[in-house]
Amino acid sequence: MAAHQLVHALLAGIISLGGVTAAPSKPTDATYDGVMRSPKSTFGIDQNYMTVEVQERNITLTQDHFFGEECIYEGSIYKSFPSPDSSISAGGTYKCSDFTDGTWSSDYIKGIGGDSFVAILDISAGGSEYEATYIGFSEGEAVVINNTLFFSNESNIAGNYEGSMKSTDSCAGLSFSVSSTDLNVAIDRDAIEFTQDAFHEGECRFTGKISADLGDYLQANGTYMCSNFDEGTWSTESFGLTSDYTFLAEVNVEVPDRGCDYKVRYSGIRR
Repeated sequence: MAAHQLVHALLAGIISLGGVTAAPSKPTDATYDGVMRSPKSTFGIDQNYMTVEVQERNITLTQDHFFGEECIYEGSIYKSFPSPDSSISAGGTYKCSDFTDGTWSSDYIKGIGGDSFVAILDISAGGSEYEATYIGFSEGEAVVINNTLFFSNESNIAGNYEGSMKSTDSCAGLSFSVSSTDLNVAIDRDAIEFTQDAFHEGECRFTGKISADLGDYLQANGTYMCSNFDEGTWSTESFGLTSDYTFLAEVNVEVPDRGCDYKVRYSGIRR
């Protein structure tokens, strides 16, 4: 076992013996449609597809950067004990189609809700190091979001995000089950407003009140209006950060004029 792997395992064991553990939440094997942020991003935050494959303690992440290179990250999962935040740690080597290669490591790879993931990689190449962040939704089945998987920190959820949205309910009327969108979240005490601005799906503005601020995530409800003339009420039981600057929410939307309702999930990276 390499020295850095041994350190990771020992630290995990100490945490586990101290009683502060959580079951690891590995991403489901799938291709995730989302965005990435890294120094290689053409526009700061770019569209990206990430394929995740986990076999026992082996992990492969394949990045298909819409505006750039394809990279394959291969490695091993470090932690044999659960981590305090349910993430998994891994590391190994990578090669990209732009002929760069090197090593990578991560202390934060996590699957949430069956169809969502977040990964933050530390990448070394040619003596330089940089961080790359990936999020996205798969076409797989969504399950109830475990709210304990939201990120525990003091960061304000408010901000501008670039990411994607997903709904497989016919009432949502999306052009694609996963579609790119910008998100703006504004919070003033117990008042909340967030706006979906999606190229294919149009704009929706949700306003309301925070019914519970549970530290790591919010619960809220209110009314909304969309550019396709849909309007009605909305609510959320899961609205929070999945890292310092990545966001995830599931929103329940009622459409009285059409007599239906749907669930939609949003994720994004803060600009």
